[in-house]
Amino acid sequence: QEPTAAMNFGHLFHEMAAHDFEMSGFCCVPDRFEGFKVPEKARTGNWVLPPKDVVTANSGRRGKKYLEWKKSLAADTQVAPKEWDLDLISEYLAWEKSLSSGAKIISARDYATLEKMIFHPYLEPILQQSVDNREKVFLWDDVATGLPCKAKLDVVVPPTADKRGVVVDWKTTTSLSRFDISRDIRKYRYYWQACWYSQAFEEVFGEPPFFLFCFVDKSGFGFQLVDCSEWIPIAKNEIRQTLYELARFDFDKFLIQPPLQISPPNFLKEAKNE
Repeated sequence: QEPTAAMNFGHLFHEMAAHDFEMSGFCCVPDRFEGFKVPEKARTGNWVLPPKDVVTANSGRRGKKYLEWKKSLAADTQVAPKEWDLDLISEYLAWEKSLSSGAKIISARDYATLEKMIFHPYLEPILQQSVDNREKVFLWDDVATGLPCKAKLDVVVPPTADKRGVVVDWKTTTSLSRFDISRDIRKYRYYWQACWYSQAFEEVFGEPPFFLFCFVDKSGFGFQLVDCSEWIPIAKNEIRQTLYELARFDFDKFLIQPPLQISPPNFLKEAKNE
């Protein structure tokens, strides 16, 4: 499973927490490189852009002057895509090379957000969790239908004799307003996820967890912890109905159906005959 942007942010949070949020081992990206990403191909080989006088508006990269210029290049030199900023790429690679070995590059925006998170009392317990309790997979069989079930939880804080267990799921967002978060919970059915993960936790530990979403603003304006426990009973009924439908579904009958044949529209057929 490919990690989502939110999962990557969670990894970064745990990694920085392991370093006590000290800057040693981490390097903030300079402002001039904020949002810039070096094309992977640009990291190897010798790249050049054609001079402006050999690429005209009329001929582009097909004109005689351009072809002659390209022919004159050394064998190990490649022509870069026109959208590349070779000066900026060269400057970035030189800066990257100057960093100490193994340094973790992080945007100043993300570092500021992570630094705020370390002081939040609800997030403190997850800092102490081992790697085994991150992105943890739970498997169980649904009692009512017998269907095999699976859930992959971002962070699990197991319960203790005096403390309730906690599940945290990372989410990225473009807005931390109450309205927009509520809209996303409905639109993307995050409340189903909260219910499903809570059920997985209860199957393993015998008691429901305190479930939290941690919404992180992509624009660097911080984060918001969200308790959507009032949504879970609603999701439970919807998920139960879905499981019953899956249990009754005839997969064998579905698999032996002939493939659906889709013909091209008439205007494409007519164009072919012209």
